[in-house]
Amino acid sequence: MAVSLRDLKRRRVSKPVEAVLVSLLMAAGSTSLAADEKRIAIVYSDESAEQFYDKFAYQQLFAASQYQATMAGIPFDLINAAELTQSEQLKRYSAILMPNLSHIQADWREAIEASLAEATAAGVSLITAGNFLTNDADGNVLAGNPYRATENLLQLSYSQYFGGVAASVTTSAAPHPVIDQYGTNQAVVDYGQLWFNSYQPLTTHAHDLVSVAVNGSTVTGGWALDHGDYRVVHFSNEQVMMDNNLLWRALQWATYGSQEAVGLQMTRADSLFYARNDMDQSMFANTLHNTDIPLLDIVTTWQKDYDFVGSFYLNIGNNPAAGEYTDWSVSAPLFQAYADLGNGIGSHSYTHPHHTTELTDEELVFEFKDSAQVLRDNLQLPVIGAAVPGNPEDERVRTEMKKHYKYISGRTGDIGSGYRGAFGKLTDKDTSLYFSLNMSPDYTLIQYLNQTPAQALATWKQEFDALTRYGSAPIANWLWHDYAVTNSADLYGTNTLRDLVAYAAEQGTEFITGEGLYQRLEQFANTRLDSEKTADGWRVSVAGNDIGHFALKLTADTQIAAVANWYAYNTNEVFVPRQGGTFEIKTGGQPSAVTRITDLPTRAELIDVTGDGQQLAFTLQGQGDVVVTLASSAPVTVLGASSYQQQGEQLVITLAHAAQHTVTVKPTVVETKACYLKDLYSNKYLEDYNGYYVALSAKKTKRTEWQLERYGSRYVRIRSVNSQRYLSAASRYYPVLSSTPHRYRASWRFYEGSQSTKIRNRGYGRYLRARNYYQIDLTSYSSHSEWVFEGDCAIK
Repeated sequence: MAVSLRDLKRRRVSKPVEAVLVSLLMAAGSTSLAADEKRIAIVYSDESAEQFYDKFAYQQLFAASQYQATMAGIPFDLINAAELTQSEQLKRYSAILMPNLSHIQADWREAIEASLAEATAAGVSLITAGNFLTNDADGNVLAGNPYRATENLLQLSYSQYFGGVAASVTTSAAPHPVIDQYGTNQAVVDYGQLWFNSYQPLTTHAHDLVSVAVNGSTVTGGWALDHGDYRVVHFSNEQVMMDNNLLWRALQWATYGSQEAVGLQMTRADSLFYARNDMDQSMFANTLHNTDIPLLDIVTTWQKDYDFVGSFYLNIGNNPAAGEYTDWSVSAPLFQAYADLGNGIGSHSYTHPHHTTELTDEELVFEFKDSAQVLRDNLQLPVIGAAVPGNPEDERVRTEMKKHYKYISGRTGDIGSGYRGAFGKLTDKDTSLYFSLNMSPDYTLIQYLNQTPAQALATWKQEFDALTRYGSAPIANWLWHDYAVTNSADLYGTNTLRDLVAYAAEQGTEFITGEGLYQRLEQFANTRLDSEKTADGWRVSVAGNDIGHFALKLTADTQIAAVANWYAYNTNEVFVPRQGGTFEIKTGGQPSAVTRITDLPTRAELIDVTGDGQQLAFTLQGQGDVVVTLASSAPVTVLGASSYQQQGEQLVITLAHAAQHTVTVKPTVVETKACYLKDLYSNKYLEDYNGYYVALSAKKTKRTEWQLERYGSRYVRIRSVNSQRYLSAASRYYPVLSSTPHRYRASWRFYEGSQSTKIRNRGYGRYLRARNYYQIDLTSYSSHSEWVFEGDCAIK
């Protein structure tokens, strides 16, 4: 395995050891990733951010790019535009995503262009939007041809500018992997106003992705260009790229090309649902019996019915005379009970100021630093996140909050003024994460827009569907309040919010806390993913820490047939254990008949799995139902479970308590005296050759032992003691062993003579016969089809 300088930053080695390794790497000239590592760089440009129509919108764009990378399933590094001058560093990546790189320091221009040219020559793909390296840091057009980089690196030429126009975006008429989640000629989005440039390709290796209808004509709004060694994706502007779940498939295509992709997902579920509850009433100690105390019962019921969890952000209060204070003798056990259900606890400030932008620096420290410490001291819980109270915050407020929290749940990123999928770091230098809302808050719909509860529920369902329809493990971020289902339930509807939770659960979401979302995003970025296409599938290695909630996901039309020496996967996902591993995935064909885990509780962390195809052992942290598909319908014994139920080849194991569980699944050993079926022609015994084929053997072994089971009044089923599979007619000519006894093909009738017995199949009316000294077939003739029974051949 190749080791790069960047790898050293991610691995825990001592400084002296790091220094020695760095010197060896530099001496050897090795700064690149292993050829099969999949990793992208996401570029932040200080110059472009300052010249963007709104700096925070640019930062949301940058964070949304990280979110799209998680949907693509490709880990990433965050770099600054200044690092684009370092060609050897860029060659480490599969692709470089530049969400907006319109403005740079003028004296970087030559170096960046040369460095990107070297990177593309080494096979690194490029993804970007809008103007590309056209202006300096002050907004001036670069000298000479401002579209030089667009033409030389992207192979596109500027065509026309459109400003503030109504526009309709539609996928192209020809299929392409970037738009396959939409299909061709499908409406994507309508914009009331859009500012963008159109471009034309300078190569024949270009494919239009989306078209933009504007002013009675249609222009191309996105291009995919395949240059062989590297690929380019360019969108007409950042909104077209980011608003509609187009970017994640562009990242996959840039990384994998037109072959199927295998991505690392942060969940085994279809989506993640982060429910943020602003506990506005938590600082009114005298009325908790009307709000947050009954809310606990509601949340407990939701968890039981829908496996719901979320994060609850508390105010403390600092005006006892007005009833604004916290009685910790009541609130401490109350909110610890919330946490005991698996919910997160965070700060919503000390006093819930409605305009954080008007606070002094000292007041900001009080509201956010001091509130966090008070919560930690009184609840004895790690408080790592905060939800901004009141109206939208500004950069000064965010800067102060970043000092005290690992993540901030902030404002909505509305289309046209921001980016709703902002889940990540706002700059390349940040250490904390920012979460933008992408579903409407309950207050906004009910009390601001005056929607009825039924209308609000319909809006939420539409928003959830839009977020998840074209994504891969997308994230929904919804804001609700403690009063909405308690003392304001008459206004908000008694069951309106519950019905949204139920709807999301029905769609296969995993509910997650803000703390859990922070951890998964951090773990994802720091995980290493190596993947290599093989003749019959993929060889994938995943190296990380605490990634037992993750899964490797193949494209939708690819089915997993088997994973060598690994027994936790379904039709298109491989479940990853806590420390990762290497997986040899065979695709296509029917799944192998092995005992394996096919479903896990949504938030359970998979620690380890071992097995041999018949037996299975696993360890996980969590609670809920584990579904196991068995190699056969033979009865099994389960140890370490609260309870289990088997129906044929499906086993459901229930783990009732949130704890670490180690469970084993073994075939039930049934003591029985064997029956041997001996052919008179060959003088050999009927043998279970490999669990599927039957043959003849000269010796009595475990594989020549059979059981006879009565089926109806006249028929018998013949079952292998070795594999517990049934002798069955695969066709008119050949018998096999089947895990499921067919009504006719696995039924036999014995015709007993004075010295031997003939065995006739019910389904085809043909006799079991020794075709030669090794093979078995079915025949309509009775010659060479005489058998004698030895041992205990009583029909049970």
